[in-house]
Amino acid sequence: TIYFGGKDEESAGTNVLGAKIVAQAAGLWETGASDNDAPTELQFFTQSDGGTDNLATPKMVIRDHGYVGIGTTSPDASLEIVNFNSGSWQASTIVDITSYSDTVTHPSVLNLRKSKYVSGETPLATADDEDLGQIAFYGTSDESPDAFKLAAYILCEQDASATTTMSGRLK
Repeated sequence: TIYFGGKDEESAGTNVLGAKIVAQAAGLWETGASDNDAPTELQFFTQSDGGTDNLATPKMVIRDHGYVGIGTTSPDASLEIVNFNSGSWQASTIVDITSYSDTVTHPSVLNLRKSKYVSGETPLATADDEDLGQIAFYGTSDESPDAFKLAAYILCEQDASATTTMSGRLK
């Protein structure tokens, strides 16, 4: 474990722990002389403003298989971001993915998932006409190559109540 701490104006000279990184076994470590089997994940903890101890749950993890989770300790994809803060789901999660490439034929795949949630309860099904996700597309111009500008967006709404299949419409 690596600890990060220091002093601030309110701590009256007392060291305060602000963050830590933990290397945690992610499975059984084989200890034989020829074995190099030690699955390990890295867990990143940071202290939020306000005095409540937030160092009990990692803010980000890198799993032994390379998946990165921000806001979740069990990511199911290369990068999974869950915006869960202070016991309530936030209104939106914004993710910027920027790619600089000299090719035009390498598309990216982005999955947007939505479920209704009330603090302390089981997630609920989404409903007809509910906004499921939005993708915004930005580009740069010759006049401002370092400034991204909105070019278009796609909004998906749920079409009818969900059963075993899900249908939606793009706007």
